[in-house]
Amino acid sequence: MDLSEMFKYEEQENRKYLVYEKRESDVLDTFTLEMLSNNRIEGLAAFSCMQMDHSVRMKYNVTGLKSLEELFSDTINRQKFLAVLESLADTVIRSEDYMLDLSSYVFGSRTYESFYDRTSCEERGRADRSVSEKNAF
Repeated sequence: MDLSEMFKYEEQENRKYLVYEKRESDVLDTFTLEMLSNNRIEGLAAFSCMQMDHSVRMKYNVTGLKSLEELFSDTINRQKFLAVLESLADTVIRSEDYMLDLSSYVFGSRTYESFYDRTSCEERGRADRSVSEKNAF
């Protein structure tokens, strides 16, 4: 299944979310869901999970984040490119502290896959990257 079919955008109260709705065939990893829900993990988009009856919706707050596709559509300098790579590596290393499985991440350049924080990039001189945890399964 194409990722664009799995993830949809939703806007609520001036916020933009990347939303995944659990499919019948998906098996939830409750440990990962709890880790993502109860911790604000630097480098990951803020996460919330809503369950009603048999429906489960996972939302990632991507408000103010720019996709890597948007970032790389313009010419960027070497420093910014290396900052994005460094931020990706930091996020992967940090996720081990929370026992998050790297195989469940979505890394990609498309709008619905990967984002970075423009403000943090300007303030700290490096691109803070928000990676969405794929399905949390």
